[in-house]
Amino acid sequence: MFSTGGNLVARVGRSPAAASTAEREVAIGRWLARTDVPVARPLDIEQPVIVDGHPVTFWEEISDLTDATVSDLARTLRALHAISADEVPESVKLLELDPFERTSVRIESAPIPEKQRASLRSVFAELSEAWETTSFDLPRGPIHGDAHTSNLLRGGDGRLALVDLEDACLGPREWDLAMMGTYAKSLGWIDPATYTEFVSVYGYDVTTSPSFPTLRRIRELRMTSWMAQLATDPAVAAQVEHRVECLLDDDMPRRWSRR
Repeated sequence: MFSTGGNLVARVGRSPAAASTAEREVAIGRWLARTDVPVARPLDIEQPVIVDGHPVTFWEEISDLTDATVSDLARTLRALHAISADEVPESVKLLELDPFERTSVRIESAPIPEKQRASLRSVFAELSEAWETTSFDLPRGPIHGDAHTSNLLRGGDGRLALVDLEDACLGPREWDLAMMGTYAKSLGWIDPATYTEFVSVYGYDVTTSPSFPTLRRIRELRMTSWMAQLATDPAVAAQVEHRVECLLDDDMPRRWSRR
């Protein structure tokens, strides 16, 4: 993603295979721009544009960026989750949530020892089975799919914009909330007071849900499989080893880096 000047931002897909995702992301952005959800706004042109085989989409730039807060994220998710599944236009073509998207491929292709790969396969199989019987308190509907403050922009004028819409889909709302719950209750990346603020503004604490242990472990598996792709770096390899040990022993203190 880069600024083109003239208050526009371009997002460049990695390959021709990303064209359908880019097209769906633009459709989602245009739809949400007509709702109460603060969202990045795609330019009103026919897109994506294919440049040297890469799908490129163009969006309105948000200037003078400042950090979004957990309260900003909670309010934004509350607005998104207020939209029912029945209100999603057919033209938007929201997919169903795949909680393990790309996870298996990453496990199999990662440059890690075979013992670690076998461990990740085992955790993947365990959580795949657990997911099938997991029940949720909140209704199914539109979700962002990767909800954290880095995917919410705040402009200098206070305007908010939800970005990275390629993972938006239909699924349990708890999926969007589980990221912040994991940061607070498992990884310690946000302090208790900050998480309490998030819960107070949103109005629901996902960590009290019977679904949370499964959601948390799926999130941790996805984070580990993503990092495993970079394990040629010795420091990253050591972190992956620690994360795999944590996935095998849920009581192990987590010393996870933010990389």
